[in-house]
Amino acid sequence: MKDFREDRDLLVVALVNGRFAGSIAVNGQLDAVDEARLRWFIVHPDFQGLGLGLKLIELAMDFSRRAGFRKVILWTFQGLSTARRLYEGAGFCLTEQHQVRQWGNTIVEQKFELDL
Repeated sequence: MKDFREDRDLLVVALVNGRFAGSIAVNGQLDAVDEARLRWFIVHPDFQGLGLGLKLIELAMDFSRRAGFRKVILWTFQGLSTARRLYEGAGFCLTEQHQVRQWGNTIVEQKFELDL
C-alpha cells in the first residue's frame, strides 16, 4: 500500500451494517505497464450468494478498463469453484497451472487472464 497510486491501483472493502463483507484489489504496479493483477478477492461466508462477489469483480474490471490496462491476471488455486465461476463469467481464462507446496500442503496453483 505504500506505493498505492489512485490512477493504477484500487482497493475496495465492502461493509454491510459495519461488518466486513468482502474485498477486492487491482494492483497496477506490475512490470508490464498495460497489465494489472487482481488480488485479495474474498467474500465473507455470511454474505456469499447475494451477488456481492459479482459486484466486486465488476467494479475491479471497470476500474481496470478506465485505467487503461489491456490485461488483468490473477493467481488462485484449484478447488475454489464458486470464485472460478465468477472469474470465468467475467471473461477470465485459465492459462497456466502447476503444483506448488504452500501452506503445508501441495496445491494446484492456477493463473487466469483476461484481455480487456
